[in-house]
Amino acid sequence: MLFNNVTTEQLLNNSLLHYFKHIICSLDSVLEYCCICRDKLSTKSTKIRCCNKGLCEFSFEESQGIYIIPEIKNDLATFSLDLSIFSECLMSNKANQCLKPFPSYFLKAINYKVKEDTFTTFEKKEIEDIKENNKDLNRMRSFFKMLPAPDKLIKDRHNDSDLVELFSKLPKVGHESLAIYKLLQYLVCTNRVSFKQLSDDDKLSGVDDFDEYIIYNNESNEEEAFQEMKRKKDSVWTFHGSSMENWYSILRNGPRNLFHTEMMADEVDSEDIVYSSSDFATASGYTRPRNNEFRLDGTIPSWEHSKVKSKRIVGVLEIIKNPSYGGNRNNNSLLADYSTFACPDDHCIMLRYIWVFSQNDMYKGRAARNNLTTNDIPFESQYYSTVRKIQEEQMNHRKERLLEAHKRAKERYEEELELKKKIDLQVKEQHENDKAKEKEQQIDQRINTLESKMTGKGSAIATNRILEEYKFFQTSSDIKNFEIKLPNDNFYKWVVSLDILKFELTPELKEDFECMKQQTGNGPELQFEIVYTSSFPFDPPFIRVVKPIFKVHTGHVTVGGSLCIESLTPSGWSSARSIEGIFVEILSIILQGETRIEKSSLGHTYSIQEARAAFERVAKHHGWL
Repeated sequence: MLFNNVTTEQLLNNSLLHYFKHIICSLDSVLEYCCICRDKLSTKSTKIRCCNKGLCEFSFEESQGIYIIPEIKNDLATFSLDLSIFSECLMSNKANQCLKPFPSYFLKAINYKVKEDTFTTFEKKEIEDIKENNKDLNRMRSFFKMLPAPDKLIKDRHNDSDLVELFSKLPKVGHESLAIYKLLQYLVCTNRVSFKQLSDDDKLSGVDDFDEYIIYNNESNEEEAFQEMKRKKDSVWTFHGSSMENWYSILRNGPRNLFHTEMMADEVDSEDIVYSSSDFATASGYTRPRNNEFRLDGTIPSWEHSKVKSKRIVGVLEIIKNPSYGGNRNNNSLLADYSTFACPDDHCIMLRYIWVFSQNDMYKGRAARNNLTTNDIPFESQYYSTVRKIQEEQMNHRKERLLEAHKRAKERYEEELELKKKIDLQVKEQHENDKAKEKEQQIDQRINTLESKMTGKGSAIATNRILEEYKFFQTSSDIKNFEIKLPNDNFYKWVVSLDILKFELTPELKEDFECMKQQTGNGPELQFEIVYTSSFPFDPPFIRVVKPIFKVHTGHVTVGGSLCIESLTPSGWSSARSIEGIFVEILSIILQGETRIEKSSLGHTYSIQEARAAFERVAKHHGWL
């Protein structure tokens, strides 16, 4: 099982695994419930089906049904046979009697009854008493004969919508395309037996030149009851022959469906009895049409793609042993010298194989085919071993499909996860853009307010340049962890603070700042003051450290807090320099080397007077002034 190695904790922590396990468990049991009313079925099934309640059967077969494209792709050969057998029945002059069940979409007039305000269905009496002249066979035939071959139905078709579109393009169909689709859907839904064409390796010896199909799944309750009787009484294998147009109904209703009707080739007696023989020649004699009236007269041609045109079918039955069913020589002249079986109880009969062959096939290979009997073929061992093989193949195929579904689900999950990441990133970027725009608008409003207050003060050139520097400092993504305050809204004086621990420091300097944070209770702040003059940017601003107090002769900070940097003096200044560039230079100088904080002066600040005096003294000493 897919989840054998998955722990409970993994399931609880991974919603996808938990959800997928729920789906797998549901799929494991879906065949145990009616697909219409959801009631538990009395027996197991190998495919989705409804229960035996009339309302559910009608809803399933007439309105809901199943998707056709997957059914065709799953087993094209089986679908082709079923469709061909239906076409032979439909195109025969006995279609009125043979087409049972009959799809309501092709009734000329329908009486409906509303039941419980939920479903619309036939009254039971109306279903039982559908008049033969109410069946619109001509309309059904005209549509059916236009159908492409089964392999063409699925070519380049991915789903049933594509199929309906294909039908709409057929000549003279148009809006009636849904009726053709419903006819095929009805055909698939009403066949409750599962059969499969045998490969050459699995064919029965002696008839390996026939097209052989094995019935590997009957209704489970019927099969279980049959096996219980077989354990008590044993069983025999016989051949059952019937003309081609009868097999549509046989596959859906069983062989006894045809008795008490004109479809029985020879009405031996009037009881509902299924006749079969241990002799192939006897059974095959009932496969030929009795006369030409069973075929159309040419006014409506047969379906050109039929796989069973001019062919015959013999079924292989397994019958519960019962002395009263016969098996001895029969005195009827038509059945003389052959072992025949007459079984009145359809619960004691199981259809196991159907053989499709032409008249010429009867004389190929085994010369004594007319003498072929059920004793010549090991039906008992070969049938059940083949069924087990098919069931094992289906189980393996099912596991492969589940693994493939798991793989696709995981891929979809990863794709959705990747898509979610992209969407989250886009949302985040949009949010950041919105925040940046909002911040920019706030800054613009702030600048406009400050600009109006600075009117008449300083110089226009200095004010405009300072405004540009301020706006860039506030909006640039390259300058982080800086905070600028303007005391008294004075644009010409900035107090710049930064969280120094967010920068790369030497271990010793980092320890000093952390100590300062603990002792003062304030953040590990490095604070500067910038003072502009009206001659800025032609003259440099005065930049000094406000706090903390640094040890003398470390970090290029003077004893008064000014900065010993030539580029901040008139001789080293360039009007093209930006405040951002200046701070990059300042921080690279202060934070490198042996820079340390004077711990004895924690909580103290440098004064502006001390800074200016120290700046002039150092600059003159170096010859910068």
